[in-house]
Amino acid sequence: MSSINATSPDPAPLGEELEAVAAVLDAVQAAYRDRVAGGIRRLPGRPESWGFVGARTTDVLTQLRIARRAAKARSPRFLECGSGFGFVTALARELGFTVTGIEIVPAWIQTSRQLFPSVPIEQADLLTFDRFGEFDVVYYYGPFADDAVQAAFERRIEAALPPGGLILANRKVTRDWETTGAFDLLWTDGLLTFVLQKKSAPLL
Repeated sequence: MSSINATSPDPAPLGEELEAVAAVLDAVQAAYRDRVAGGIRRLPGRPESWGFVGARTTDVLTQLRIARRAAKARSPRFLECGSGFGFVTALARELGFTVTGIEIVPAWIQTSRQLFPSVPIEQADLLTFDRFGEFDVVYYYGPFADDAVQAAFERRIEAALPPGGLILANRKVTRDWETTGAFDLLWTDGLLTFVLQKKSAPLL
């Protein structure tokens, strides 16, 4: 089930061939997760943070297609928070975004640069990163295992994002946008995946 506003029509199905490609990419991500990142677990020495968890490629493509259509910039500035091995950032680049990934694990950054040498990845800590307002689109897949830390992270993004900016949120824990009126909900799967766009002015 999806919820979508009138200005952003429900995206068309991806098609059988693209679904097949997405399934292959999901398998590649799972292999990197299990064989390189050590499976789904918290980061060593960082109990508040998840390690690499690959997002479903079909969900990512749906979010990116909606964001590309809703963004005002011709080549929207895209930030992936916790870019892991660079799969989402690479997809965004191929879809016309000007991309940046940020990741804290040096070995994963090195791997992502080997896989996708044209995709810029910076080493940064999401707990202290303060440049969310420089981007038109911010993507994350719930990087924090601690819900309080995750909630604070989400609120920092929502406060910093410029008017018209988009959040592609996965495993989102806060629902402030439902009461503040600061964001339009463009799309959701009804459970974990959201596309939100910041309004030009707060609701009075």
